[in-house]
Amino acid sequence: MMFGELRQNLINSNVADVKVVVFGGGTGLSNIVGGDCRQKSWVKNPFNGLKEVFPQTRAVVCVTDDGGSTGELLKDLPVIAIGDVRHVLLSSIQLEKLKRNYQLSDNEAGKVVKLLSDIFNYRFHDKPLSASALLEASGADLDLLPRQVAEYITRAVELCFTVPSLQKTLKRQHCLGNLIVISLFADIFSEDKRPGSSFKIEEGLAEEIYRRLSELAELLGAAEDAVLPCTLTPAQLRFFYNNGVQVSGEHKSSHAQRGYPVERVNVDFSGRPYVSDRLVSAITDADILIMAPGSLYSSII
Repeated sequence: MMFGELRQNLINSNVADVKVVVFGGGTGLSNIVGGDCRQKSWVKNPFNGLKEVFPQTRAVVCVTDDGGSTGELLKDLPVIAIGDVRHVLLSSIQLEKLKRNYQLSDNEAGKVVKLLSDIFNYRFHDKPLSASALLEASGADLDLLPRQVAEYITRAVELCFTVPSLQKTLKRQHCLGNLIVISLFADIFSEDKRPGSSFKIEEGLAEEIYRRLSELAELLGAAEDAVLPCTLTPAQLRFFYNNGVQVSGEHKSSHAQRGYPVERVNVDFSGRPYVSDRLVSAITDADILIMAPGSLYSSII
């Protein structure tokens, strides 16, 4: 009954200026914000979710996932988990913002989102020969995207073939969208830090990366600062079970069937955790704070 009243109050009120911050990992967070864009059925109805009720929704994303393409990136680069950032970013695209940015009809906006989903979720297994070959293999026609979006995606993928530190990870299996997002970090890879080594992103560059991520969000049709990594400092989870067993890494722990309860969880950072002023301001200014559904240990806590 209380939820029914809440729903009716939201329908009867103008909530366009209400600021919402949602905390979580990848799957639960993307589902509540705008649906899981990795599912093929998502493109049939991509504009639902919290973002359509509250246009000023921002997602604070965990950065300790180490499975899939993200895990492959971590073998070569000192970077946070990119996969969750990628699909929450895509799930945050709003119909009205996309239409307003590029003067699109509802039908045209739907087609743009379908193309973006094809590109960002495309996975390759063999090392691509070139940026153009990789984009072509995704099956998406960039000519059908708004010019600014197509140019950005092209530049981002080309960076992965020209920056030496990014180049070396192309030999691994990856999700194309992760490479597009990882291009935001291209500046720091010139130092060629080894994964797992002590690593620090200078404050000025860190804030610049958050700014670029915000620009990418708005370019794709999401809200300003729609996706905020909780930190840019690479980190790994460590699980301690009450039988004395220790498991490192979120992916490995999620598949572990120990038969014993978790006693405690540590987060091992590669340097002092950097928390952005943008993130702090978003939380401070929020009218509503939400914990998305997700894993208790690896997302919520």
